[in-house]
Amino acid sequence: MEVLSVLTLLAVIVLAGALCSFFSRSLRLPKALLLLLSGMSLRFLLRSQPLGEWGMVFLSALALLMLIMIVFEAGLQLRIREFDTLSGEALRFAGAGLVLRLALISGAVYALFSLRSFIGALLFAVLVAPDWSMVQRVTGKESRVTEFLGRESRISSLLAIFAVFIVIGVVQTSEQTSGVLALDFIGQAAPVLQHLVTGVAVGVVLGLIGLRILRKVEAFSSLAVAGFVLFAFVLAESLRGNGVLAVAALGLLAGNLGVRKRTGPAEVSAFFSGLSEWVAVGVFVLAGCVAEIPLNPVFLAKTLALFVLLVLVRFIAFLIISIIPQGETGGTVVAGGAIRNIKNTLRWTLREKAFMSLSAPPGIVTAAIVLALWTLFAGQASSLYASGFPTELQVVLQAVVAVMIWSILGALGAAAAARPRTAGPRASGLL
Repeated sequence: MEVLSVLTLLAVIVLAGALCSFFSRSLRLPKALLLLLSGMSLRFLLRSQPLGEWGMVFLSALALLMLIMIVFEAGLQLRIREFDTLSGEALRFAGAGLVLRLALISGAVYALFSLRSFIGALLFAVLVAPDWSMVQRVTGKESRVTEFLGRESRISSLLAIFAVFIVIGVVQTSEQTSGVLALDFIGQAAPVLQHLVTGVAVGVVLGLIGLRILRKVEAFSSLAVAGFVLFAFVLAESLRGNGVLAVAALGLLAGNLGVRKRTGPAEVSAFFSGLSEWVAVGVFVLAGCVAEIPLNPVFLAKTLALFVLLVLVRFIAFLIISIIPQGETGGTVVAGGAIRNIKNTLRWTLREKAFMSLSAPPGIVTAAIVLALWTLFAGQASSLYASGFPTELQVVLQAVVAVMIWSILGALGAAAAARPRTAGPRASGLL
């Protein structure tokens, strides 16, 4: 990998991030949308020079770094003591949404794109996990609706990352015969279980040791935590464990136990959030670049249909969880800068359900996994080629990025419709 090529790539990414940030504030559009479009434009301009020549290692490391930070930050924010009725509702909704996506959307993807292997369809259903932060900055003030979407997004992101890594682990050790996925679930149960348990064990052990040490450190605790996080991932993967689970376990311990008295989970989370902002720019640009979305009407119509189906699935998930008895007590939520009790407020109106069904497009987790999968399978010789999986994976990743763009546009429309139409105390709106 040439140094000049890497520096050129970094310069283009930084410039794209700066321009997209400026236009995002000026036009009140999500920066992620502009970054994806800039990545697509970059691919068009560099069509004569394949992106793979810039180095798969760099792209893979960037994607993994983004996923590691997302998982750790999500673990920091999942504090057991603060788990209330709203969090329980978000957990039920995230679980119901994942099951429905696997049951309905995967079948639609398999049929629409005539896939030979069902693995790609399953990956698509997992990858379109919601991320409220994609449009949060342009939708207005906070409310119980936005708080619910934020908690649901964090849970859905974790579920998506875990599911993708488990599927990839099983696929890489499975055989493909006659284009049909042939998984020996009984034979794979023990290796997969060992893979998961090793990851959790590494995270717990390093978490207990690391937090005990860091409590005695008076400076650079956030940077030291970052070092422990990366070391936990590397160690777990070296021991044939799941590095993502190791990072998640470490994040849960840090979030619930704290690093030390002067530096708690909030300070560490702020450090990782700032670092994630820079890495996310590169991930979105490169995800849009490697996807190479076809601009033919047939493909766009198929992805638009998948977006509509995704919205319907989220609405159906709301109908399903509404059958479950609601709790009457639970916590607080920030609204308009003040802390407000949310007792007896978990009954969603039809308008709120419609807004929340439209307002959670796939986000940074999806973009990072798209980039990671592309670097994982692009140009590699594998038995998976017997089923055409790597070839179909490109189609699936293109569809994922296209649905992401459709979803952002749909969320912007929902946010515009939800804003109060009149000024003053009698104004009505969700936001």
